[in-house]
Amino acid sequence: MGRCKALLVRPDTGRAFVRSIVDAYLGAGVDDIVVTVPDGDDGALVEAAVGDAAATTKNPWPSLGISGSIRACLASLTHAPDILVLCPVDAPFATSGDVRALVDAISAGAPAAVVTGSGRRGHPVAFSRSTFQALSDAAEHGGPRAVLDALGAGVAEIEAGDERVAVELNTPDELAALSSRGRP
Repeated sequence: MGRCKALLVRPDTGRAFVRSIVDAYLGAGVDDIVVTVPDGDDGALVEAAVGDAAATTKNPWPSLGISGSIRACLASLTHAPDILVLCPVDAPFATSGDVRALVDAISAGAPAAVVTGSGRRGHPVAFSRSTFQALSDAAEHGGPRAVLDALGAGVAEIEAGDERVAVELNTPDELAALSSRGRP
């Protein structure tokens, strides 16, 4: 993308991607929100964007991508949570209702739950504590997607209120399309 994705601004809300995600979690009543941040100036800017709405932690395993962020998040907590709801910063379209539905699905017994939009899986994704070891072990073997694949039909799929949950913004052209039309 050429710059820190967490600090990109959603044109439809005027908020940084990272803050949009944190606000969705807050609105869903999620406790212990942790945002992994990069080293350096970008990390400090992400921490400023998050403010006191969530904890931040450095990811000592950035080469592992989202798997490194999962490890850093879990290591930063003083207790093991029952549920992990994760969302990469380049997928900032989840609503509080989406996050709440994922938490409810895990609380009802699903080992994992994922939002869908336009028939495609998206983000965020939730995992029960029973999957945490598999998530940690999967870092070099496909990450969270491999855990979802291994769970097969056990994964609860939740239709999101916004089909953009299945969109990840990875290029300047995708961001420009979102900015010009409001949707990619």
